[in-house]
Amino acid sequence: MSPNKHEQFPIITHDLSTTGTKSCCVIARDLIKAGEDPETLLEFIRRSPDGTTPVFLPMPLRWWSERRVREADNNGPMRFERYYAAPEVHHGGQHPQNAL
Repeated sequence: MSPNKHEQFPIITHDLSTTGTKSCCVIARDLIKAGEDPETLLEFIRRSPDGTTPVFLPMPLRWWSERRVREADNNGPMRFERYYAAPEVHHGGQHPQNAL
């Protein structure tokens, strides 16, 4: 059995029953913005009176943050697609840090 390359990183467990409409991918981006290591594993579960159900395999925050969820539609089941962040908006032709 090969060693898990993520063994040295902690796992964050997130209960999707508590997040409202936030997707797994948005949750991961928020955690990275808050200072979590992008290599930290993130596992999603759903808690119920009957116990805990794993939703997805644990994956690094970076993996989740680089994707977005495409809900099931006529083209197929729910799936993950590459996420491209919107470019920063610059006001008055200046970079926001220089617009003081």
